[in-house]
Amino acid sequence: MIRHAQSVLVDEGLIEPRQGQGTFVIAVPSRQYNQAALAEAAEELRVALGNAQAALVKFITELTPPPSDTGR
Repeated sequence: MIRHAQSVLVDEGLIEPRQGQGTFVIAVPSRQYNQAALAEAAEELRVALGNAQAALVKFITELTPPPSDTGR
């Protein structure tokens, strides 16, 4: 199983076995981002943060005591 995985990585040009030295990483695969999925996730995060902020404001408002009239 490990030999097969190493073979695949060698074929993809990501690692290079060196006799008597070991196996070395020679390249890192490039990341390919799905822009539409990232935009959708960012929008979901924006909405979730907005909801969390609104809930926090409501919570803090409930914790804050009303002003007292003892200043007269």
